[in-house]
Amino acid sequence: MMVFAVAGGTGGVGKTIVNQLELSKGHTVFVLSRTVPENQTPNDTRFIKVDYNDTTSLTRCLEENEVEAVVSTINLQDEAAGNAQLSLIEAADTSKTTKRFIPSQFAFTNSPGGMDDDPTVRYAIKSVDALRKSSLEFTGFANGFFMDYWGMPHIPSNLWAYTWAIDIANKRAAIPGTGDDVLSLTYSVDVAKFVARTLESSDKWPETSIVSGSDMTFNQLLAIAEKIRGCKFDTKYDSLESLEKNEGTLLQVGYGGGGGASEDEAKQMVSLFGRMTISGAFRLPDENRINDKFPGLQPMTAEELLTMAWAGK
Repeated sequence: MMVFAVAGGTGGVGKTIVNQLELSKGHTVFVLSRTVPENQTPNDTRFIKVDYNDTTSLTRCLEENEVEAVVSTINLQDEAAGNAQLSLIEAADTSKTTKRFIPSQFAFTNSPGGMDDDPTVRYAIKSVDALRKSSLEFTGFANGFFMDYWGMPHIPSNLWAYTWAIDIANKRAAIPGTGDDVLSLTYSVDVAKFVARTLESSDKWPETSIVSGSDMTFNQLLAIAEKIRGCKFDTKYDSLESLEKNEGTLLQVGYGGGGGASEDEAKQMVSLFGRMTISGAFRLPDENRINDKFPGLQPMTAEELLTMAWAGK
């Protein structure tokens, strides 16, 4: 039996990872959260209220519960969240029982390049630097962009609904650049399965664990969507120049994951994702993918997910 703690385990990615760990019978799973539900369900997962500003209490929490590995899924959207993860890394490094750490990343590799102005990227890099200086064994998961967003609401997913680049429901698209830049796409449930298997493995962890369901361009994804829906989509392309001015085309005003963003904030997000796509930040290396390490896990391809979600609709 192993003991794991998932920070941010009530959110989309965190909840998905917790669900997969629950399926691996025999493990004890703790969810670290600033708030805990009043009525906890009788399963293998236990909620612990934590204060990320108190590193000493965090260390004590990990030691008292004999946590061996920590998975952080904290949304690194601002300074407070970034510092919370850094405090958790410090606490895990100090803890006598904790030996492994998976930081919140779940997108790009440890050095995406050219995106240092984004807080998520900035604190992801700071966290990796802190882990390198620690005694912890760690691995950051790189899975490109979650393909869930093009299957919602017709697939199981704990992620917030979000429409970007291709709006399959309304048969329209606003694609960054030429549409020929390759990006890696992975279903969140498959990422969680690889996280669970990695935690269970006694093999030495690589600094980055790369997993991908599909490597394709938006033009290819659009062609699949049009084939399944049986018609051509109303499509436009946003130039790099317009994206650099944060003038990306909105297919959805507001973003559920942020509690509802303003139009300007939504444009900034769409433009950032577009620039990251064009820069290759979401295109993962072919080498050293853990897909090959766990041949029994076959991640869903984008075509399989879109077919499951949209065929006949």
